[in-house]
Amino acid sequence: LGIRISDNTSAFLFSIPVQWPKSDMENLAQIAFEDINAPTIMIMEQPLLAAYGNGGVTGIVIDMGHDTTTVTPVVDSAVQNSSIAQTAVSGAAVTTRLRELLQADTETREQFDDASVPLAFAVALKESGLCAIQLPGSDAADSSERQSFEFGGKSYTVSKDVLARAPDILVQPTQASASVLTALVRQAVLGCDTDKRAALWENIHIVGGSTQFSGLRERLQFELENTVLPASNIFALSQTRDMRFHTLPEYFVGWRGHAHWAAFLGACLVAKVALADARHFVSRAEYNDSGPSIIHTKSF
Repeated sequence: LGIRISDNTSAFLFSIPVQWPKSDMENLAQIAFEDINAPTIMIMEQPLLAAYGNGGVTGIVIDMGHDTTTVTPVVDSAVQNSSIAQTAVSGAAVTTRLRELLQADTETREQFDDASVPLAFAVALKESGLCAIQLPGSDAADSSERQSFEFGGKSYTVSKDVLARAPDILVQPTQASASVLTALVRQAVLGCDTDKRAALWENIHIVGGSTQFSGLRERLQFELENTVLPASNIFALSQTRDMRFHTLPEYFVGWRGHAHWAAFLGACLVAKVALADARHFVSRAEYNDSGPSIIHTKSF
């Protein structure tokens, strides 16, 4: 940006993973003020920003990243840290599963000189939009059906059945030790007060780069409605059993098709409001007086 550190007048809003310990937040504040010479900073958790981006302050935020999938309850703009659930089944696991299935397919494997499917090929195929998650009972793709795919200037064909099976592990992991996503959502909701659970089910936010697989939301809704919601201990007797998924508000026209960027949009909205109000940000003067721990005393 061509900004000299000595002349820096730009405020900073840092978006952090919800699992960060306080010590890491303090280190970040120290770097911001002492190395970058920031005049003011804010530090906020990504699930909270994702809820803001989708126009809410309460809900279950399912963040599917590259290494982890995290389910975080947010109640009235407060992250419920004691109820967070997490699994390692995420984007990287889909890539591994896809490569395994491609390698097991003789016709695909023989299209490569060394009869080995490169990792880069699996990554490119995963991100191509050809992989899709199916609903149970839907017409399964015939293993003999092939889909063409261009990679490295060469045309390949892959099994449509493989394209459907690989991303399915996000909802139904193949490893017995891995937690099922619906079980994580149930665990997160049950960790919150009973009178807040209905509001959580009515505000489900799916964010993160690994949520771009077609059919994910429909499959997750199907699984939740058929395995979790019928359980009698999820709701109080007076609560309706309703479930709704939220996405970016329609008036953000330029963001259509980018629902996985909800946290970034939320950060943009918060920055425009909170960084102009001294009640929410930490200034350099406050940092000099109190040290890095000052970051825990202010929030939006």
